[in-house]
Amino acid sequence: MNRITETLKSLGGMKAGRALSTAVVVALVAVAGFVVGPLRAADITELLLFDSGTGAVTGLTEDGKAQLKDAEDLSIPGEIHGVKVTAIGDSAFKAMKFKKVTLPDSVTTLGEYAFYGNGISELSAPGVTIVKAHALQLNALKSFSSKTL
Repeated sequence: MNRITETLKSLGGMKAGRALSTAVVVALVAVAGFVVGPLRAADITELLLFDSGTGAVTGLTEDGKAQLKDAEDLSIPGEIHGVKVTAIGDSAFKAMKFKKVTLPDSVTTLGEYAFYGNGISELSAPGVTIVKAHALQLNALKSFSSKTL
């Protein structure tokens, strides 16, 4: 720590050093928040596999699998590239580690094994009317909100 302090002092005194170190900390927090913080809808669309013909999210890209392997929260956007998301496809998020999942009003169908084996405790699926076989099996639902079920 003394070397850092000495270097900062040599850059223009302790006040300048504190300002510089504060700026560095703020920059690191901003970068760390972007990397490890919750993904915004615009970010997640690049990680999802999406069938624009059916409106179904069918899974995750390889990059998506890597980035979301330890994620606990998942929020699906209502549209991807201007197309309404209407379904979560078969096995789309099977055996992930999500604990909290939020789906848009536009999603009406959960495919077979869609969220199988996640450990989901909180699910918001306001528009879902069809839940296919095993879609929510092996989860720990404590909270489920829907306008239609």
